[in-house]
Amino acid sequence: MKEIDIKTTGDSARDNLSQFASPRIFKHGQLFDERGIERFLSQKKLINKLNHINFIDGHIFILFNGEITNEQIIVKAYPQPCVKDELACLLDTETNPGDLDKCNPAYLMIEDGYNTILAATEIIGKDNNQIKITIPEKCYFITKRRTKRYHCADINCKVIQGDIHVPGMLIDFTPRGLGIKLTGTRKMKGFDEKKSVLINLSKNGVKLFSGICKCIRNDVDLPDGRIVFVPLNDQMALFPKREQRNPRQHIVPSFSMTFKHPFFKGTVERDIFDISPAGFSIKDKIDEETLLPGMIIPEITLIYAGILK
Repeated sequence: MKEIDIKTTGDSARDNLSQFASPRIFKHGQLFDERGIERFLSQKKLINKLNHINFIDGHIFILFNGEITNEQIIVKAYPQPCVKDELACLLDTETNPGDLDKCNPAYLMIEDGYNTILAATEIIGKDNNQIKITIPEKCYFITKRRTKRYHCADINCKVIQGDIHVPGMLIDFTPRGLGIKLTGTRKMKGFDEKKSVLINLSKNGVKLFSGICKCIRNDVDLPDGRIVFVPLNDQMALFPKREQRNPRQHIVPSFSMTFKHPFFKGTVERDIFDISPAGFSIKDKIDEETLLPGMIIPEITLIYAGILK
């Protein structure tokens, strides 16, 4: 890679970043705080992680700080094999704003759905969509989520609030949040973040979710234009409550169920806690949650004693 010298700021805050910076510099959505920090990760383990991501053709994120405005820009990047304490990356053309000459990389960031690795870095060289940065001796290993975040693809979305109807795509989800990228326009004129919205999700014309949500994070001004909504618990019941509930039975050996998750590519299997003629219930561990109110599962397979279906 051709190396190009890029001017960096010389103030004390930037100098501290090169050593071991605090994650509190993140402003958007309060991504990290001190309570989320659990331990440090060595340079050797970070290099092994980066080389593994390169091997599986995965990606990382690089957080840039603007020299003049101090705005923060997150760009997806594809790491190449590490050379000693240096990392070369190919910047993603879709998330790259194209004008990073006045920005300096502050952090490289790796997410696996549960944890985030956050490493302070400095630029070595840049040429078009290629960049070379330093790998620090230590980095933060942060646990923020008790439930995994799943990446989604090809799921259409419509955000509705009064007369506002904005199309989008579901890009990731947890049972406590839907990450949506708007596809029509990033500017929702008249949109009130404090008021609830109706979100409809579908894939190939099949409805997968319909529910009332509220906005908890709005990053439409960032390159990825991502908005995060959380489903509200006060969902409308599809059927009226019965005056007398059907008796629920605990069956031994118990039933289990499997289904292809409507939001991501994966099969989910859970034990059935109790069952009645009207339905059944399951128990989800917090770190294995994949269901949320309003989600529609097109097809479920019930299994008894591991044999009958």
